[in-house]
Amino acid sequence: MSLLIPIVFSLVTTRAVAVADVSVMTPSPYYEAPNVGHSFPVNVDITGVTGLFAYEIKLYYNTTLLDATTVTLPTNHFLKPVDPSKIFEVKREALDSFNATHGRVWVGLTLLAPEAAKTGGGTLFTINFVSRAMGGPDPLTLSAPHANTTKYPESEYPVKLSDTTATPIPCTVKHGSVKVIPEFPLVLLVPLFIVVTLISVILGKTAWLKKRISSLPPTRA
Repeated sequence: MSLLIPIVFSLVTTRAVAVADVSVMTPSPYYEAPNVGHSFPVNVDITGVTGLFAYEIKLYYNTTLLDATTVTLPTNHFLKPVDPSKIFEVKREALDSFNATHGRVWVGLTLLAPEAAKTGGGTLFTINFVSRAMGGPDPLTLSAPHANTTKYPESEYPVKLSDTTATPIPCTVKHGSVKVIPEFPLVLLVPLFIVVTLISVILGKTAWLKKRISSLPPTRA
């Protein structure tokens, strides 16, 4: 079963005329991946932004739990230009071997003049993950793989968003989270095991009684 899960991040601008809210999130409190080997897409979405012309976003994940297999731009992704030639893809990669513990998804796009900047919201890109091991919940972290790093490198904001003049758009982020669980949770397996055991015992006793009865000598009329 394939699920599209929006990741959400929040943007708050200091401009009096335009307050943007950009969100990245998985279902609260986390997305449950059913069993190892489960493939699922995660969307990175933006909403309520004014004048977005370019972005650069990094997302980190625990490679003990997950592998990122592909990063794709949906057909109608938010930065899709009217003129297909007026967009430049700076970076789009999923790197499982970023370091010993984490993988990194890195996406950077910019529109090209005279394409107009985008206002509103939509999906920026989609990451496809495959679960590797039971565990979690574990975060899908925007910008930094370490808890003590909250800002994008060389930027005062967690992700890089900019307008037509390359002016940064202020932002904060909300991270996603994934937990890999057994396809049949233990809480369901235990009662099922008890029921199967009881049925086996009943069937065993029934077979024993039938054999016992068949071994008795016939009664005289």
